[in-house]
Amino acid sequence: MEKMTIKDSLCGVIVLYNPDENVIGNIASYNDNLGRLYVIDNSEIPNYELTTLIKLNAKVSYYSFTDNLGIAKALNIACDMARKDGFCYILTMDQDSKFVGADFFELVNKNLEPEIGIYAASFTNEYDRWVKTYNNEFDEIHFVITSGNIVNLAAWAQVHGFEEKLFIDEVDHDFCVKLRLNGYKVLTSKRVLLNHKIGIDIKIGRPIQTHAPIRHYYMTRNILFIIKKYILTDFTLAFNRFIVLLKSVRHVIIYYPEKSKYFKYISLGFFHFFMCKFGKLKQQNKTIKI
Repeated sequence: MEKMTIKDSLCGVIVLYNPDENVIGNIASYNDNLGRLYVIDNSEIPNYELTTLIKLNAKVSYYSFTDNLGIAKALNIACDMARKDGFCYILTMDQDSKFVGADFFELVNKNLEPEIGIYAASFTNEYDRWVKTYNNEFDEIHFVITSGNIVNLAAWAQVHGFEEKLFIDEVDHDFCVKLRLNGYKVLTSKRVLLNHKIGIDIKIGRPIQTHAPIRHYYMTRNILFIIKKYILTDFTLAFNRFIVLLKSVRHVIIYYPEKSKYFKYISLGFFHFFMCKFGKLKQQNKTIKI
């Protein structure tokens, strides 16, 4: 029996939110390897000039809902369309991401197996994640961020996709745990790096990365959701997320300006978790960048 290949079965999705012109170059870095690229624009007011340039590419299918649907719903929309269009795998990319190093697509093609739920490029960050050797080119890993992944769409369907109630933050962790609990592996490349930025660099005593205050609402609420959901089935992940939550609060206390604004959102995140209120946080009369 001929070994399955990823050629002609791979599409991609990029989720936009008020992007800058760098997104054009980022798309160009991987678009030639895709059969189609679904562009889901979560911007409330799309950039007409920029999106016109994006839509010039014949492979692009562009969708704007003039609303921020959240990362999970945007990814699910693209994955559902990809399955209906006959694709078996989908590359998930953030607007500020591109690959560095070896040919990621060729490495995945050489290691294609049905039990792999995600093939991810390597992304270095402060997370404490277990890693164990899978082969010479990939490691098996606990979880990965959503950007820089080639996702098995059959696995996506089996675990019922990304958790839309989370909106943003912890969507990646929840999806990876669901895959592993259903017998799929999550792999990360030893050779291909993902050029990707998380948060905003600030220097208060020392350089650290931070987020807008509203992001701490989602981080707090959704980490508590993950802890509750997986405390019995994946204690390692639940404990990891608890430590991350403690560190984020500690950073606010020690380093952040306007601490009261941050703690307003952190407190609201706790409150909404205990009230089982999820989805997008409604803001009156203003749009807040997250």
